[in-house]
Amino acid sequence: MKISLDALQVLDAIERHGSFTAAAAALHRVPSALSHAVAKFESDLGLALFIREGRRATLTPAGRTLLEDGRDLLRAADELERRVQRIATGWEAELRIVIATMMCLRRMHRYALW
Repeated sequence: MKISLDALQVLDAIERHGSFTAAAAALHRVPSALSHAVAKFESDLGLALFIREGRRATLTPAGRTLLEDGRDLLRAADELERRVQRIATGWEAELRIVIATMMCLRRMHRYALW
């Protein structure tokens, strides 16, 4: 697969911080590692993701589309990770309450919490 969550995180950081250097600092990496990651990503995809002007990097239209949709993937992956952590620590994602038809509903209503 050509698109990875790590590559999307790198693109997101570069776009938010405006440069490879600032993004590298935010991600606790060296700028050359980000430059290499982006160059490999662009090579794998066969297209340019950034227009580089000196120290400034601006997303191309293709890069902007990739990042906008990629942010949805990053949010979904983050939510999945949180949900799995909740389940692993005993928190269930949903609660189901079933009322048997053999019980008198008036009795159930008396004990209801609402």
